[in-house]
Amino acid sequence: MQRSKILIVDDEENIRNQLLWGLSDDYEVLLSEDGSDVMDIVRKKRPNLILLDLHLPPKTETPNKGLDILYNLIEDHEVKVIVISGDGDRRVALKAIDMGACDYILKPINLNELKILIKRALYVQRLEEENRYLNNELTKKYSFENIIGCSSQMKEIFSIIKKVSDTDATVLITGENGTGKELIARTIHYCSPRKKGPFQVINCGAIPEQLLESELFGYERGSFTGAYERKIGKIELADKGTLFLDEIGELSLTLQVKLLRFLQEHEIERIGGTKRLKVNVRVIAATNKDLKKAIKDGGFREDLFYRLNVIPIEIPPLREREDDIILLAKYFLDQTTKKVKKKVKGFSKSAEQALRQYSWPGNVRELKNRIERAVILCSKNFISEKDLGLNIKRTENLLSLKQAKSKLEKEYISKALEMSQGNITKAAKIIDVNRMVFTRLVKKYHINKEFFKMQDFGKKIGENKNSYYR
Repeated sequence: MQRSKILIVDDEENIRNQLLWGLSDDYEVLLSEDGSDVMDIVRKKRPNLILLDLHLPPKTETPNKGLDILYNLIEDHEVKVIVISGDGDRRVALKAIDMGACDYILKPINLNELKILIKRALYVQRLEEENRYLNNELTKKYSFENIIGCSSQMKEIFSIIKKVSDTDATVLITGENGTGKELIARTIHYCSPRKKGPFQVINCGAIPEQLLESELFGYERGSFTGAYERKIGKIELADKGTLFLDEIGELSLTLQVKLLRFLQEHEIERIGGTKRLKVNVRVIAATNKDLKKAIKDGGFREDLFYRLNVIPIEIPPLREREDDIILLAKYFLDQTTKKVKKKVKGFSKSAEQALRQYSWPGNVRELKNRIERAVILCSKNFISEKDLGLNIKRTENLLSLKQAKSKLEKEYISKALEMSQGNITKAAKIIDVNRMVFTRLVKKYHINKEFFKMQDFGKKIGENKNSYYR
């Protein structure tokens, strides 16, 4: 295991020698006599901790040089600093703590006491490094590039995420269960300047009403029977971060009033408390309910709806995103085969057709579960329709939604050409589109416009009633 590096910055040779002798068994010790080479050592050797004497030459009544070095270290480098100060300079040492030093020790130095301070500082540094690493990993995981989707609907959602992430605007995410509302919420958080802050989640439909208020706002000790100690609520815990209110449509009218007040004033009051607390929280809410209908029915406050619905994001169900189904299926296949360590190369043609035709009432969540099941049950290199276990009897004779749209559009263009006797300009006017757009559609569907010319039209119809297309 690589030893931690400690840089000692002190102009007194006997102190440098004392610390070198006392610390070199446990740490790699670096030395600096007057501090002039500190920044160079930090860049090249990257020490984990610096012991910095505040009284470096030239000595004056105010040890500016030591404090200047400390300022540069705190400003430019993520390194822990313990300052060393004279017995009568406790005030200066406290100023150094205020500037960002993690601790201080007074001369004459007690080596055992210093070793305790060093261990504590290095422990905190390791925790901070782990926290930075986890934050970076979460940022990568919830980067919008990692949301799987190539459909036009998802591309529009990606565009909204990009625009909204840099703001503190309240977001309302709507969509059926299983569409990935929490994933979108986390992506917004981890793409935002608040990504280093907490992401607190509370499911408004999973907690009884009498407990939900205390979960949101917290309570003071003794505020009710069983309140033996103070509890910090989710809103307060989300300070400088994001609060995700899932299933917001299940919130009672009473709590809706309290939530509205928080959104308006950015202040909360714990249950049983008398002090109003200022909190800096971004709110993202989600629901699978039609909140406009709930407003009409008296189950949701209109003023709260408009407070939440600053930036609306509607996630379409998977059945309306045919382009995404196979893409997601292949992604989940790759993830599952790695997890269960099983070689499955892909899907059979009939399996892909079944994936496209199924209505996916459970959306992306159901697709993920189906693929995991299929990988486990699959006995060949390719997943079969049987492995998926989908009930598609009702839809097995239907075209996919994309195919149906294309067929209808093709027939519509052909009818316009028939009415215009093959004249592109007239046909475009009939259906009220730009001539260039109409021309692209004709090419897209390989329609032979010459077929509709008046001189041969009757003859061609007689020869083959189904020969509209080349």
